[in-house]
Amino acid sequence: MVTPTALNAADYGMVPNTGTDQTANFQTAINAAQSQGLPLFIPGGVYDITTVNITSDVEIYGSRRSAIILGIGQSPQINIAPVAPSTYINIVRITDITIDGQGQPFPGSPPDAGMIDVNGVGNLFVEGCTIGNSGLHGVYAVNASGQILENSIGGSSAFGFFSRDSQFLIQGNSIISSGNGGIYIFRSTQGSDSSQVIGNVVGQTGANLGGTGQFGNAIVAYLADYVVVANNIVYSSTFSAIRFNGSSHGQIIGNTCYGSGEVAIWMEAPGGSFVGGVISNNIVELAGGGINVANFPGRRVVVSNNQISNIVIQEVLPGYMSVGRAIGVESDVLVTGNLIENVADWAIAMTPFADGGVKSIAQAENNMIRNCGGGIAFVQDAPDIAVLIGGNTVYNFTTTAKFAAIVPAYYNGATGSVDKVPGATDLGNATSSGFANVKLFTNYSFT
Repeated sequence: MVTPTALNAADYGMVPNTGTDQTANFQTAINAAQSQGLPLFIPGGVYDITTVNITSDVEIYGSRRSAIILGIGQSPQINIAPVAPSTYINIVRITDITIDGQGQPFPGSPPDAGMIDVNGVGNLFVEGCTIGNSGLHGVYAVNASGQILENSIGGSSAFGFFSRDSQFLIQGNSIISSGNGGIYIFRSTQGSDSSQVIGNVVGQTGANLGGTGQFGNAIVAYLADYVVVANNIVYSSTFSAIRFNGSSHGQIIGNTCYGSGEVAIWMEAPGGSFVGGVISNNIVELAGGGINVANFPGRRVVVSNNQISNIVIQEVLPGYMSVGRAIGVESDVLVTGNLIENVADWAIAMTPFADGGVKSIAQAENNMIRNCGGGIAFVQDAPDIAVLIGGNTVYNFTTTAKFAAIVPAYYNGATGSVDKVPGATDLGNATSSGFANVKLFTNYSFT
């Protein structure tokens, strides 16, 4: 007798292309695979299901995504969770199948759910699948870890992949036309997450729920520390390409971001805090803003070696306009080695907060600035602020009531506007600022 190496779902009554409900047969096949410890193969064809449950270790696979799962009267759903609360399934692998939600609702109308819906899995692998047209999320994972690799996730009404209090490697996926966000790394309370978002293509991200940046971002880390977002291609996001909110020690490295409606890359902390971060070697093109590091007490970030070009003031959503600035930074930020070209507003605006006797430092050095409304604006009107500006080149700037090459400025927190101090001297070629808390070394400005 030959010992089987895999089970075939057809042997458990699953019949494709009938238009009839195959849920019970699919569940029987899953149960057999779990109890026998064998992989489950789904032959090619279209299968209509409602919800099936995975409750222990299992592997389910198809062939070249030819097994297509559709919903019948609701969204199809593969629900993965242990039977006993507060326990974990060790390993689940889903490979090379297609799930199409056809925009149908989930049973019970939950606020969050995925067509692959996970809670409590130590090692989840979703690989090479097509996951399309979810009425909410494509994949939704809670209290889990694993890898999401080389999937095509498209047309999700909410988010393509939503990770809540989990840890994942998310790599090589195509996530297109999500209604409110592409990839969301979320934690209930701020803490170590250590997820990696690497080498994905995320595009055409909508903001169906509106707002001023809560939605409409391609890649988000929220209260998630030690997250790396690297080498992704991100295009046509309603708001930001990459947005870190209250997430410490994050790295945003080597991404290509174009067509963002608002600021392409944010590292911010509205209502919270963060410390430490790197934004380096990114390309930002054709956006409503370049890079922002904002919201005290967020601090200690390096913004280096980025290329930012063709930044415009534009309407993001009706009544909400971008500011058209290349780089905006606040407290304890080093801005160095960036190439900035064709920007409607300032190339660099440094608006550090005073911090009750502790110096807040803003430093801009060795940046190349060309064809921008203004070069470098800095706020210096508090004793707890220290500013250093040196080695920058500013070419073809405008001289107006708002702009100059290098100049002290006022920041309006309500509007986000940064404007030259009336009557201030342009310091583009000066060797001394005239302010005790602002140090210059040689810059070069010319038109």
